[in-house]
Amino acid sequence: MKYYFSLFILFTFYIKGISQEEIITIDSISEINQSFNVVDTKTGNIVFFLEESNLAKGFLYNKNFELIGKIFSEDLRNKYKSFLGFQINGSIISLFMNTKNNRSYGVLTFNFGNNTSDVKEINFKLKGEEYIESVSTNNSFYLISRPKNKNQFNIYTFNEDYSVNKNEIIFKENDFLDRRERPVKLYDFIRNTVNINNNVPNSIEATSELVKLYVDNNTISITSDVYNEFTFLIDINLTNFSYSVDKFVHPKYETSMIGVKSNSYVYENNLFQIITSSKKMNIQITNLSSKKIIKEYSASKNSPIDFKNSQIILEGGDFKKLRELSKTSQFLRKIAQYRVGISVYKNEGIYQVSLGGITEGSNGMGYVFIGAAVGGIVGGMVVAASINSITYSYYGYAKTKSVRITGLFNKDFTHIGGGISDNPFEIMKSFFEVNKNLKAKTVLSYNDYYLFGFYNKKINLYKVYKI
Repeated sequence: MKYYFSLFILFTFYIKGISQEEIITIDSISEINQSFNVVDTKTGNIVFFLEESNLAKGFLYNKNFELIGKIFSEDLRNKYKSFLGFQINGSIISLFMNTKNNRSYGVLTFNFGNNTSDVKEINFKLKGEEYIESVSTNNSFYLISRPKNKNQFNIYTFNEDYSVNKNEIIFKENDFLDRRERPVKLYDFIRNTVNINNNVPNSIEATSELVKLYVDNNTISITSDVYNEFTFLIDINLTNFSYSVDKFVHPKYETSMIGVKSNSYVYENNLFQIITSSKKMNIQITNLSSKKIIKEYSASKNSPIDFKNSQIILEGGDFKKLRELSKTSQFLRKIAQYRVGISVYKNEGIYQVSLGGITEGSNGMGYVFIGAAVGGIVGGMVVAASINSITYSYYGYAKTKSVRITGLFNKDFTHIGGGISDNPFEIMKSFFEVNKNLKAKTVLSYNDYYLFGFYNKKINLYKVYKI
């Protein structure tokens, strides 16, 4: 009795200290190995999926966080290894799955209208195509592939009966030109795509990937920084499957391009680009509509960085705690060793721009890194970023192995002074560092706040908090 009282005090005190509110408690469960969530954008309903040893449970809540349905599903074939995304048709939630080799696809359905679940293989295969990424947006599911040796994407959508619609995005020969104005093919610079949710904080590990996919309602944007000299940007409208292509030259770099690293990040209709070596770093911010450069910043190894508000932070890897570097030359030398990245988040009206690079031992933001941290549902299945992009972002942020600085900027991207306030992920990270026994975490953005859920094995409850 004394133990439970102490545990209650710990949770209550810490939650009050960081302004959190418990909104959901799920009991009558066995040990939970993994959880993830799906939000119905039309109704505001949320489903929390919990995995036990051989059972997947779906709990449906309305926008007032009242339980309005639950389904337990036992039938999931072991050959499926990943959940790729979801779509919602009325009371039916469909979770799309595939095998490790991407040759077979299936769907697990939760019908909250009649409280049943079903799993079946669907008549769909990629033939002579490479799987690129999946997207779930506005209750619809899209699977993107690239036909081998062709300059095109295929985007597949699925009807209520899981029949397939194929939409071809065929690019023109001169849509993609290299620095010498010679045509290059899609397969030359679209590879190892990572799904980025740029509405939340992201780790340098995630943003250091060279090919990134962003989703904004019914538009997907794919950026590629495979070439050091420029960023390719492809926008695709998921309503009519039209597309546009732009090329943005990276910030000017006067010296040799040998040993130079570059990357970019899209945020609020602006393109943030970085190019760096062990001697110098240049930053450029461009408005995507006008194509005009808004601001430029630079730093060299022999001078302090005058647009940073943080110390130079080295985190993760061989260092269990944060370590601070004192010199610009140390920072530039570190980030020049591996991939560089830039991440942007607006917190209380101020832009927090983080710049840096990954450290030795980092795995980046691929399925291996997140899959190991997040887990999967029933039989070790991986839950893809297209379903739980915010959970992916959180785990990448909380377990980062990077060296970085952060600067504060106003609405005109002019550097301003001040301290860096904690973003929601920092608050969650602090919470879980204190409460280390919690597992099966999931995170989502809902209306204008965040929700995060977890399983507490000691009291055998799954809880969801609002922040």
